[in-house]
Amino acid sequence: MFSPITQDKLKTIGHLRNTNHKGLRFMYLNHEQALTAKIMVGELHELFHREFAYMCREKAAMMGMGHELRDVGGRTFQGMSSRKEPDTAFKPSSRPLESNWPTVVIECGVSESLTHLKVDSRWWLVNSLGEVKIVILISISKPARRIYIEQWEIATVQNPQWTRANPHDFVTRPTKIHEVDIAGLVALAPAVPAPAGPAPVVTGAPLMLDFDKIFLRQPHQREGNIILTAQDLGRYAFDVWPFIQ
Repeated sequence: MFSPITQDKLKTIGHLRNTNHKGLRFMYLNHEQALTAKIMVGELHELFHREFAYMCREKAAMMGMGHELRDVGGRTFQGMSSRKEPDTAFKPSSRPLESNWPTVVIECGVSESLTHLKVDSRWWLVNSLGEVKIVILISISKPARRIYIEQWEIATVQNPQWTRANPHDFVTRPTKIHEVDIAGLVALAPAVPAPAGPAPVVTGAPLMLDFDKIFLRQPHQREGNIILTAQDLGRYAFDVWPFIQ
């Protein structure tokens, strides 16, 4: 974290980033005038979040909704007292304005901890005041060849901190609603077809993204939730690991 960073300095740093270091992602705290820079770990980081996003868009296209799902990339979004950039984000065509929040955000981490990614998920869900419906966290362990995915949403759950001062039985807050673990794939040469390699072990599939939370309407005929099966997620691992040495 860098502080103090004034608004003028932030503009200068942003220009330098956009010119020479496009792999950086920023979170800026307005009141504290503090800047946090997330360093992308090269091709590994880009492959994992972009391929996951492609898989989701491919599913949307299969039900004729590909043109309805816009990839807004890593543009900056203004929160209540800070601003942040996602790794990848989607919003439906019903949110055409640049100021509109995405409905789905994907955050990926290679060297950073899962705890840090969870902070990211809470930022999106809280600062958007519920406009962001789904946050997908992708945590990568290169040595273990492991992909761990969490799905976070705003949900009403039993109050874990019930007290006389906080007597509510249920609270509405950012909540992990699903997790998937993909492990066990060894490195392959890019020329080796995926079926020839050892199959990864996928635990927790399927991963389901609700249609109404993505597109902000109920599905019509031949439309439905984006469902990533064990086969889809195994294929995802096959598509990325062979290119990571």
